[in-house]
Amino acid sequence: MERKQKRSTLKGGYLIRFDDIAPNMNWEGYFRVKRLFQKFEVRPLLGVIPKNRDPELTSIPQYRADFWDEIRRVQSLDWEIAMHGYQHVYDSFGKDFLGIRTRSEFAGHDLDTQLNRLKYAKAIFDRERVKVDVFFAPSHTFDENTLHALKAIGITSISDGYSLFPLNDHGILFVPQLLGRPVAFPFGVYTSCHHLNYFRESDFLMLERFVERNHSRILTYSQALELVKDGLWNRSAGELLKIVLRTKREVGRVLDRYRQRRLYGSAPR
Repeated sequence: MERKQKRSTLKGGYLIRFDDIAPNMNWEGYFRVKRLFQKFEVRPLLGVIPKNRDPELTSIPQYRADFWDEIRRVQSLDWEIAMHGYQHVYDSFGKDFLGIRTRSEFAGHDLDTQLNRLKYAKAIFDRERVKVDVFFAPSHTFDENTLHALKAIGITSISDGYSLFPLNDHGILFVPQLLGRPVAFPFGVYTSCHHLNYFRESDFLMLERFVERNHSRILTYSQALELVKDGLWNRSAGELLKIVLRTKREVGRVLDRYRQRRLYGSAPR
């Protein structure tokens, strides 16, 4: 059955991405946004953790039906599925590709370790009959070994990176992901990244208003892949965005430490 496709324009559009999709999750919130997306024919990108072992996430109540049945169901509606790591367990701290430098499931590990983890992850999707050809790492942290390992298992696209439009780098097609909330931009491909487990009512209302106002410009991941721009201007814009966003994060960390000193007399360890 063919579904009506939104037209991709040279101006770009918006992508909606959800992280930490796993059996242990805020399922009430998930079905709330699912109803919203079906109403407006929006097809998001779901980042599925194939074998969730993150202690923080496994403490959340588990889905009462079959998790993979639901994933196959939404994929049949043309929602796109990404591999969101393997177990979502942080056990490394190494120099990462995007310069974020925080805990990682991948960055800092050797190629064989990363390749084995990605092979195990891919085998789970294959076993569950879920097509997956997109990846993004927990906490955005991966390195060049990750890129080599991904290509070895046949995944050549990552939902991450700094640019205005998708671009090719190291044999991988990067679709940029810059901020964590939906914001209207006149130009470029903008991915908003959402974590349902931490959604408050205000987050739901913000997303609902954004979808109602902008649904005609919300793309699927596949549509975004058609808007690749490998020119120098796009790469230069990406470098500028990287500087701005990294500076913003560093300023935020400094302000957090300052608030902690004001409240408790010392910075948190």
